[in-house]
Amino acid sequence: MRIEVTDTLTDDIRHIREEVFMAEQGFQNEFDALDEISRYVVVYDGETAVATCRYYKEDDAWHIGRVCTLKAWRHKGLASLALNEALKDIGTQGGRVLVGAQVTAAPFYEQLGFTKTEDCYEDEGCPHVMMERTH
Repeated sequence: MRIEVTDTLTDDIRHIREEVFMAEQGFQNEFDALDEISRYVVVYDGETAVATCRYYKEDDAWHIGRVCTLKAWRHKGLASLALNEALKDIGTQGGRVLVGAQVTAAPFYEQLGFTKTEDCYEDEGCPHVMMERTH
């Protein structure tokens, strides 16, 4: 596995997010203005991009999102690998880290030290919970 960190929404990242969030989960509004200010982690298996996440700083907190892995590569720890790489980069600057997690993914984030806040919301009909971690 190879990990890259970039400031650009590459075709590889776009492909992973289209497959996971749009084709599999049915989201319509996957790409937004935050993509222009985000940093990205991409995990490669050989030449194939298989997992990604994005992160950006807003106000006094870092926001991690769009954490996903292509279906054939799931349950191999690759989303954790991407998230931990983002946390490593964020760690050089410190601060509070927030994740807007799909409710079904909350246990994954709890295993990585995030705790649920009181803030729950829906994104395109999918229930989410805000989670945080001090880094």
